[in-house]
Parts: sequence; C-alpha cells; structure tokens
Amino acid sequence: MNRWLTAWGHEHPVALVKMLPQQLWSQTQVRTAQLLHVTAPYQGAANKCLKEARWSKIPNVVPIPILTLEPDFITAWVQFIANPTVSRKMPALIFKKSVKKISCPKPKLTIEQRFIAFKANASPIAFQLACLLAATPLTLPIMRLVQKTLLPESQQVHLAEFFKWFVTPS
Repeated sequence: MNRWLTAWGHEHPVALVKMLPQQLWSQTQVRTAQLLHVTAPYQGAANKCLKEARWSKIPNVVPIPILTLEPDFITAWVQFIANPTVSRKMPALIFKKSVKKISCPKPKLTIEQRFIAFKANASPIAFQLACLLAATPLTLPIMRLVQKTLLPESQQVHLAEFFKWFVTPS
C-alpha cells in the first residue's frame, strides 16, 4: 500500500482516511510511521511538494496527510488543498519503505475483558453509544438509527471505536 500511496502522491494530493478517532491511531499500524505536520506551497500541490522543516534529515519521502471523516478534519483537508495560504498545518505520515511483518498472535479476549478494555480506552461518547447498542441487534442500519436518534452528537469515529472492540474479531 505504501508504494501506491507514494506513487499517487508524486502526482496528486492524496490523504489517508482513518476510521478510528485520532486518540486511537497509536493502536493501529499508523504507529509504525513517523508523524509530522506539513504545509502546501500552492493550491492542489501533489504530496511530493509538501514541506516540513525537518525534511533535510529524511530524503526521498512522500508524506501522506492523515484525517478522519469528522467535519473538522474534512474542513482542514479541503482548505489545505484549495487555499493552503490560510490553512493550518496538516498532520501527515511518512511510512518506512520496508516494514517487517512480525506475526504475534493476540490472545483471545472474553467479552468481559473486551468490555473492561473498551471502558478504559473509549471516549465518553463511544461508551454512551455502546451502552445504547447493548440492547439492539448489531446490524449497521440499526446501529446508525440508534446513533442518530438517541445520541445525535456522536459521529462516525465513535461507532468505529465500538466496532474495534465488539464487532471485529479480537
């Protein structure tokens, strides 16, 4: 995937969309990348043109901006592409060219262990959403209906937090 993102970033503005909220990025493979904040020199600049002060130490890299589907991130990305002179810096990742895949099987967690881990790590809104979803069938349309009706301030990232612990296999 790194090869594709790099190739696309040589010609176009490209971003990586994470479904989990920013505070959980360190629990994903994103933790193996270097995080920096970049600026764009002009409107619609390809990723290879993005600038960051420390780059003299990291030659031949193409940073990949990272965002979630939350309105603040989307707004920042649109401003970054459309009018970089007024936008803030954008978080971006530099992936290592070759990452050894280390196979380390995770222990199977009981539902009680998952709940304890979720409660310790989840955002307050994700925890509220999980409590509401405990009494519903776990199908995406029903989950989104519960979310929209009973917890309208929740966003996609809160539902993704729930999926990480309870819907996907551990």
